[in-house]
Amino acid sequence: MTLAEELHFGRAAQKLHVAQPPLTRQIGLLETELEFSLFQRTSGTVKLTTAGARFLPFARAIVEDCARGGILQKLARGAAGPVTLGY
Repeated sequence: MTLAEELHFGRAAQKLHVAQPPLTRQIGLLETELEFSLFQRTSGTVKLTTAGARFLPFARAIVEDCARGGILQKLARGAAGPVTLGY
């Protein structure tokens, strides 16, 4: 979601307090898992694909649902086990 907002890997990584290469790898792994591209990458630019734009509201809803249930705080404290999300 942060990359979709920033549309720049470097700024998104900085905002997330991670290095750019791991963020790039994680996005790639997510796209592999989803079996579609979320972003169109060209030299110096990043754009959401049509599929990425359609997926974004679902991603936001998942995070909001988890936050409402307090699961994110529990995960951060180590008080909850693994979470499996399906789509």
